[in-house]
Amino acid sequence: AQQARDERVQLFVVAVKGNDAAPGSREAPWKSLNFALRQLKPGDTLCLRAGVYYERVKASLAGAPGKPVTVRAFPGELVVIDGGLREFFESPAAAWEPCPGGVAGEYQSVKEYPIDARGDSTNVWGVFGDSMVPLQGYRLRVDLQSDSMFWRPAEERTDAKGAKVKEDMKVYCGPGVWYNPETRRIHARLAHTNLEGLGEDNYRGETDPRKLPLVVALRGGPVVELEDCRHVVLQDLVVRGAVESCLVVADSRDVALEG
Repeated sequence: AQQARDERVQLFVVAVKGNDAAPGSREAPWKSLNFALRQLKPGDTLCLRAGVYYERVKASLAGAPGKPVTVRAFPGELVVIDGGLREFFESPAAAWEPCPGGVAGEYQSVKEYPIDARGDSTNVWGVFGDSMVPLQGYRLRVDLQSDSMFWRPAEERTDAKGAKVKEDMKVYCGPGVWYNPETRRIHARLAHTNLEGLGEDNYRGETDPRKLPLVVALRGGPVVELEDCRHVVLQDLVVRGAVESCLVVADSRDVALEG
C-alpha cells in the first residue's frame, strides 16, 4: 500500500521528450514545468528529470501541514531552470556576428530582441555557461568598448577645429554584455584584462563569443516566482538567467529551499 501511494504522488516532467497531454507518469512525463505545477495537490512530489528548462515560472502552490508540495530534481540528476535566451548557450556560433563599426572584439546578436529598455541601466546580464562566472552587465557602451581599466575623471581636449571637447569617463570592467536600445541587439565583448593587481585572475580565456556557451538574459522579471504559496519544498534545483532576482518568494509561508 505504501509503494502504491508513493507511485501515485510522484509526478514527472522531462523538458525534451515530455508531453503535456500525457498523464505525468515516469513512463509518460509532462513537458512544461508551468503546466505541471498547476496539476499539483497536497502531498505531491514533482520530479524534474535532467536537463535545462527554458521557462519563466510563476506559481501559487498549496500544500498542507505534513503534506507539502515538493518540486525537486530527480535524485542524482542536474536540473536547471533557465530564464535566459537558449541560442547563446546551445548554438552560439549562429547567435553572434562581428559588430559593424564596433571596436576590436565587439560582437552583436544576429537577432533583434525588443524589450522595454531602461536608459543608462543594466538591461542584459549573463554568465559563462561552463563555469557560471558572471559577465559584466554594462550600462554604457563606452565602458564595454574602452581599453582602460582605470576610472579616470573626465578630461577636456581640443578637437581638430579648436573646440573644447569633454571626454566621457569610461572603464572596461572585463568580459561583458550590453543592450543597444536603438538596434535592439545584444552586444558582447570578451577582451582580456590586464590589471597588475589581479595577477593570475586576469581574464585570459576565449575572446570570441561564438566559441563559448553563454547564459544571456534580458530584463524581464524573475525566473521563478512563488506567490501566495503554502507548505512548499524546492529541492536540488539550479535557477539562473535573470537580470534581477532569479528567485522571488512573496506572500507565502512554510517554503523550504533545500540544496
